[in-house]
Amino acid sequence: MTPRLQLVAVALLAGLFAWTTLVRTSGADERAARHFDRATIDRGMRYAFERRCMFWADTAAQLVLLAATVRWGRWLADGCERACRGRRLPAILLLGAGFFLCSSLVDLPFAAARGWAHPRAWGLTDRSFSSWLLDHGKELALAAAMGAAALAVLHLLQRRFPRRWWIPAAAGATALSCLISLVYPIWIAPLFNDFTPLTRTEHAALEPRVRALAERAGVPFDEIVVMDASRQGRHTNAFFAGIGGTRTVVLYDTLLMSHTPDEVESILAHELGHWRRDHVLKGTLLTAAGAFLVLFLAALVLARAVGRPPLLLRDAADPAALPLLLLVLFVASWAATPVESAVSRRFEREADRDSIELTGNPDVFVEAQKHLVRDNILDVAPPPGWVWMFASHPTPVERIEAALATRPR
Repeated sequence: MTPRLQLVAVALLAGLFAWTTLVRTSGADERAARHFDRATIDRGMRYAFERRCMFWADTAAQLVLLAATVRWGRWLADGCERACRGRRLPAILLLGAGFFLCSSLVDLPFAAARGWAHPRAWGLTDRSFSSWLLDHGKELALAAAMGAAALAVLHLLQRRFPRRWWIPAAAGATALSCLISLVYPIWIAPLFNDFTPLTRTEHAALEPRVRALAERAGVPFDEIVVMDASRQGRHTNAFFAGIGGTRTVVLYDTLLMSHTPDEVESILAHELGHWRRDHVLKGTLLTAAGAFLVLFLAALVLARAVGRPPLLLRDAADPAALPLLLLVLFVASWAATPVESAVSRRFEREADRDSIELTGNPDVFVEAQKHLVRDNILDVAPPPGWVWMFASHPTPVERIEAALATRPR
């Protein structure tokens, strides 16, 4: 990156930090005060502010690493090729492994702070550091394996289709995304948690209510299981998982311990709303469109970089193209984030409406939202910039007021 581009990047990051972390509106605070006490509002603000500061510090560190890798990409790639005796694929895998290792080391203190130290300081978990580190190691191992496979396939496509490699690459990325979303709850999640049939727990009496709710929604499933989420912390949640016609209801044990049966039903009805409205399919189609657009832009950038400093690429399959490709993906993911967030918020609003329709009780929905805020220390009056850019859900106040508006008059 040139000095001018570096200055622009620093100014942009500083502006985004201020807009998404420091700038708040008095109107949002006043709305929140109608539904929450001052202590709950202030606690959520402080907790979220600290986490946003860690997020931006981590982002800045990763961007510095990525910029340095691009700046020295030619030298690094040539060194990897010499180490691999001129073989490109091993050189790319070696360069990718080196970047992944450096990125993981840079991220480690931030990951430990966000995932262990900070929640522990706020009373959201009491797990040991070794327990957190073991799970983090598993996540890195999975990411490394998938990343290596993706790099190998991408290189082969670039060699086989020098000009149109981005088309099969985007199709493959879409297929991989679908596969991960389908198999994660079934085969990967059990690497981190245990799942017990609801009928074998002290909350077995809930099963008939859950089955009746799913029948009203028209969503069949095979079994209801409880996940021992309490081993990681006190966050509460529930979700539906499955492949093809096999679907499983997954309940966090923390949800069952801290929420009333009516609130559990309301939260599950929200998840059923996602299935009723085919949000998974719609999200997959949007992901596919995004993959084709991003990789098309990446192909244009790599083509323009051929023969030009500082990378002096020989072609798109040059190992030195990897740092530039990672930079393009980084920038593109940030550009797409507001769009993805807006779509996600729309899906969540639709699922909220389905939850109230299925249960017929907006007051329980409101109480469940307030309970989630207290359990998870949520920011009920977040900065508008953060909502616009990153919020996957409407704010708790928006969800509560939308539910109250459905009350019979």
